[in-house]
Amino acid sequence: MVSLPDDMTFTPSGDALIINGETQSDTLAKFKTALDQYPGTRTIILNIVPGSDDDDVNLKMARVIRKKNLSTHLTKDSIIESGGIELFMGGVERTMERGALVGVHSWSDDDYGYEAHELPKDHKDHKPYIKTYQKLGIPKSFYWFVVNAAPSDGMHFMTEDEIVGFNLLTKPIIEPDQ
Repeated sequence: MVSLPDDMTFTPSGDALIINGETQSDTLAKFKTALDQYPGTRTIILNIVPGSDDDDVNLKMARVIRKKNLSTHLTKDSIIESGGIELFMGGVERTMERGALVGVHSWSDDDYGYEAHELPKDHKDHKPYIKTYQKLGIPKSFYWFVVNAAPSDGMHFMTEDEIVGFNLLTKPIIEPDQ
């Protein structure tokens, strides 16, 4: 996992808002405030997003990105892991430059000591994720790929073929400027 301060930051750049950090319980409110402060925002650039400390907030934030009709973009230097993928999936247009890293793994419930891949497919704890993925137009098969790609203490960095194969992008991979 990439190490950053816990609080997610929002930095304006033209019509984009650059996001760094991990989703916390107060992140959704901060994100909405940032969007109010920068009403010209059209694109969310996910720079270094190591995941989520609050999955419920993270899923809501992905839905806000979609509801606000925002695009998401990964630069060649972007590293998104874990819950960062849901934020990326929120984009109406989803683009990435070659070189970006997208890491996925099973979520875990520390309170009860289990991981998503250990639960039956019809378990209620899968439903919020599946519902959000479906609302975002992402195939249910991608959710099962994510939870089975690596255990919660590991990380599977997706290949370009996997990213394209699950329709995570709305345009072809961009060759970065040198």
